[in-house]
Amino acid sequence: MKISYIFFVYHAESSTLKKSAFTLAEVLITLGIIGVVAAMTLPVLTQKYQKMVLKNQYKKVYSTLSQAYSKAVFDVGGETGCVHFYEGKSNSTNTISECKAFGNELRKNLKFIKVCQGNALADKCIPPSSYKSYTEVYKEFHPDMSDDEVGTLESNCPYNKSQINNRNTVYVFNDGTIIIACNDRNDYAPFAFLVDVNGQKGPNKWGYDLFKLSFVKEKNKQYRLMPAGCDVTEKGGTTSADMLKNMHI
Repeated sequence: MKISYIFFVYHAESSTLKKSAFTLAEVLITLGIIGVVAAMTLPVLTQKYQKMVLKNQYKKVYSTLSQAYSKAVFDVGGETGCVHFYEGKSNSTNTISECKAFGNELRKNLKFIKVCQGNALADKCIPPSSYKSYTEVYKEFHPDMSDDEVGTLESNCPYNKSQINNRNTVYVFNDGTIIIACNDRNDYAPFAFLVDVNGQKGPNKWGYDLFKLSFVKEKNKQYRLMPAGCDVTEKGGTTSADMLKNMHI
C-alpha cells in the first residue's frame, strides 16, 4: 500500500509538470514580447540617465564657478563693476581695467589649462563639430524671422558660428569644462558666457550640456551667477534657468 501511494503521488506530480510545461512557440512569443518591451523602455531609461548625469555636471560646474567668482569679488575688495547686469540693468560701463583686476583674481581660483583668444576651433579648445550658433537654435522655433530681426538677435547675443569658432575667447578647465566668453571685455574676466559642462564629450547641444550664464550684481547688492539673456535650447533640451531652478531636486 505504501509503495502504491508513493507511485501515485509521483505519477500525479509528473503529470502536472508535463501539463504545465511551455511549448517552444510559447517561449518564443514570450521572449519576443520581452524584447519589444525592452526596446521601448531602454531608450527612455538611457535618456533619463543621461539627463541625470548632465544635471549633476551642471550642478558641479555651477558650484565651482560660483565659489571662484565670490572669492574673486572678495579678493578685489568686495566690489567690482565687471558684471553683465548691474542691479537689474544691462551693464555697459564695466571697464577693461576693472575686468583686468577681477580677471587676475579669478584666474587664481579657476584651474584653466588652456585659453584660446580666437581660433578656438582650430586650436581645439572646442569640439571639432563645434556648436550651433545662437541664431540657428533660435530660428528653429521662429523660422519666419526677417533679416533685420536676425541682425538684431546676433548683435545682442554674439554667439554665431564665426564668433564661437574664430573670435570669442575660450577657456578650458583641467576637468574638461569649457567656457566661451561673450565679447572683448570678457577676454579679461568672463562675465557673460556659454559653459559646456562636459567639455569635448557629446552631445554639445544648447540645453543639454551647453548653457548660458552671466555674472550679475543684484538689487540686494549680492553677486551671483545666473541665466540672463541668450538662454535658448535645442529641441528636447532644458534652459539654463530651469537647470538652475531644479538643481537640488
